[in-house]
Amino acid sequence: MKIKEYQWRDGYRLDADPEAITGEFNRLRKKLDRRVQAEDVVKAAKPKNSLLHHLFEWDDSTAAQKYREDQARYIMRAVVVVYEKPDKQELKVRVIHHVAETANEPAGYDHVETIFEDPEAQRNVLAEALEELKKWRRKYAALSELAEVFATIDELAA
Repeated sequence: MKIKEYQWRDGYRLDADPEAITGEFNRLRKKLDRRVQAEDVVKAAKPKNSLLHHLFEWDDSTAAQKYREDQARYIMRAVVVVYEKPDKQELKVRVIHHVAETANEPAGYDHVETIFEDPEAQRNVLAEALEELKKWRRKYAALSELAEVFATIDELAA
């Protein structure tokens, strides 16, 4: 396929040209002669004249707080509850989900059982799940082996 242009993924907006960022990644890949790791990108971004430098938080106390918040999100995503279905099979479900703002509460995380009790929160989580499904479909759109799966996603998203 021929590349038309580079853009930021839906929901992502950075103060940089996505094509230039891709070029930086390609240069780094070539320089290292191996797959790029996250720490390679941080190291390449450290010099103040780096195209990537302004995209990072360099104040250590602020960065540490943001890292801890990422850890908190990781922890909340990690817990599942195991339900036993009537056929004795197990169903594992993530316990804590992010819920968009509702009429009663601001956006934040909530227990799956609480979400099931609130129709508006349940609709928000379902809408988010469908949006993630559409994003997954776009991410793997070039894989023709998934054509049947894509067709099902398109039906659900319609």
